[in-house]
Amino acid sequence: MPLKKKAWSEGDIERLKGSGVSAVRASIALKRSLVVTKRKASQLGFPFRTDAELRKDRHPIFEDAASPRH
Repeated sequence: MPLKKKAWSEGDIERLKGSGVSAVRASIALKRSLVVTKRKASQLGFPFRTDAELRKDRHPIFEDAASPRH
């Protein structure tokens, strides 16, 4: 099955620029794959945060992740 490329309209690009949401939410709203959405944002000069950056900012469930409370 050949790949089907969907051109980026000016409206799509504006929605991507002004979204202010995560890459996952933007990709769902634009009905495009996550990889394609991240790549386009990077090409336009406003890349989404990397997965490593997002993981770093997550709050741990336990105060000490090595020894969870019971």
